Amino acid sequence: MIKVVHLGLGPLGQKMVKPAAERGFEIVGAMDTDPAKVGRDLGEFHGLGRPGIPIAGRLDEALQDKSA
Repeated sequence: MIKVVHLGLGPLGQKMVKPAAERGFEIVGAMDTDPAKVGRDLGEFHGLGRPGIPIAGRLDEALQDKSA
């Protein structure tokens, strides 16, 4: 299983989230600097139906505890 942390959820980044999930990548984190996106749930933000991945505002937060 390939783990993915999405960096940047602008127009292009948003188009990459759902295809990555559909292709079996394990999405373990997300990061964006837009205050309107930080703290929101990636699954709910993109309609993936899998809540539990908060959008972080800094890269170190998005990567925290994701190495396992």
